[in-house]
Amino acid sequence: MLPHLSSCLMTPFRISQESSAATGALDASATELSLADTDSTPRAELTSGGLLVRNVLWNFAGEGVPTLAAIIAIPVLIHALGAERFGAFTIVWTMVNYVGVLDLGLGRTMTKMIADELAAGSSEKIAPVFWTGFYMMALVGVLIGAVLAGLSPILVYRVFRVSPQFRPETLDAFLVLSATFPMLITNLGLRGLLGAFQRFDLISKVRIPGGTLIFIAPLAVLPFSRNLALLVAVLSFVRMLEWAANFYYCIAVFPPLRRNLAYATALVKPMLGFGGWVTVSQVVGGQVLVYSDRLLLGALASMSAVAYYATPFEMITKLRIIPGAIVGVLFPAFAESFARDRSRAVFLFDRGVKHSFIAVFPAVLIGATLAHEGLSLWVGRSFADHSALILQWLAIGLLTNSLGHTAFILVQAAHRPDLPAKLHLAEVPLYLPLMWLLISARGVEGAALAWTIRVTLDTAALFGIAWRLCPEISRSIRGTALLTAAGVILLASGGFLLDSLGARIAFLIVTLVAFAFLTWKLLLSADEKAQIYVTLRRA
Repeated sequence: MLPHLSSCLMTPFRISQESSAATGALDASATELSLADTDSTPRAELTSGGLLVRNVLWNFAGEGVPTLAAIIAIPVLIHALGAERFGAFTIVWTMVNYVGVLDLGLGRTMTKMIADELAAGSSEKIAPVFWTGFYMMALVGVLIGAVLAGLSPILVYRVFRVSPQFRPETLDAFLVLSATFPMLITNLGLRGLLGAFQRFDLISKVRIPGGTLIFIAPLAVLPFSRNLALLVAVLSFVRMLEWAANFYYCIAVFPPLRRNLAYATALVKPMLGFGGWVTVSQVVGGQVLVYSDRLLLGALASMSAVAYYATPFEMITKLRIIPGAIVGVLFPAFAESFARDRSRAVFLFDRGVKHSFIAVFPAVLIGATLAHEGLSLWVGRSFADHSALILQWLAIGLLTNSLGHTAFILVQAAHRPDLPAKLHLAEVPLYLPLMWLLISARGVEGAALAWTIRVTLDTAALFGIAWRLCPEISRSIRGTALLTAAGVILLASGGFLLDSLGARIAFLIVTLVAFAFLTWKLLLSADEKAQIYVTLRRA
């Protein structure tokens, strides 16, 4: 029985020894790209295993370290600024953090097109792609900034309920923010080029201090002033430093950018075509489908119901930085490999799904099993009584959603960004009525159940689309389905079936030990184990 189980689990995640040797065996000896001599670097190194592993770690650090800074800074800012000032400051933060939705998908488009050129062993079009995208993003930034500046008085004086004494500084803060939009949006293009060259180490070396300063720098201003406009000016200065550092690294990675500043009109249509569908996915899949549940809860239930839902949602979905760090690195690797070496793309897909599951499952298992205890420690027992069941349902949805990230990225890298976008558009008229019915029937729990159903079906559909584009991943999909089913059963067992704390702790210990053993024996390949040994020795 055990050999049969081993075969079932391992087959989808194995490649032949010949293929592994051809790709460098994913060991730590993979040579990283130099800053100035990228043209002479073999293209295979851009998707070598050691480089991808290091890039995932850099990407995770780039997301995780600023999050820790936020945990430290936000309570201090709330206390110092007061609820109303901090609320206005939060709106500015939100606009800065979600500026990626406004770039018309051009940042990811630049990554895709530059990675395609690298896959073809050509560098002549890289500079035209970069500068055409850069100019377009700058124009978009100017237009959005002008619109925001023009609407700022209406937003401050009519839309947002800002107290009269805070309106002048809030208006000034919005005007300062509007002036930064060209820089904020073009910065995404700079990251797009660095991502295409797999230089996530450079991206993170900028993002870690920059993202940390976004939260810490305002604290340095508080002893002198609490004026919102000054605080936003400090944020803008930090973003300007990030932009300058990323621009420097782009020139260093690909020096021909200094000599060829051309705008290629012929590239505008294909870039807008790809980026337009990316934007639809970002807006519909990333915003409408994510936040409509809270609006419906507020309308059908109460604002307290929104709090009981949003708090565990924000808590558990922070784990999405794990698959986000993985697929952020895989996108340019997929874009290059899909065009040049389909077997390599299949191999990367296998690894992306598997590593997402290995990294996310223990965390969601702990969250689902100890949901009530964890929420009680964080927000209090009374709050946990309402939100623990919500967290358990959301944990199941997060597990399936995390695995769908890899399929989503593969489909976009295969130059079909329209398919996920059309899928998300089709989900809207189905999801909103489902959410309405379940909230009406089961309240807050119904919202969590509706979200879990949607993201699970969304993941299944994305895997189906990826399979149609790349039939070679069919064995990997079967293995993923087996792992997901086992994971969901364990999450449900720990979250819903065990009553006493002692039983849940015992279940958690046994399950995690068994998971670690089976992961080492069945899921990890020999080269991955060797990489772990190397990492441990270095540590």
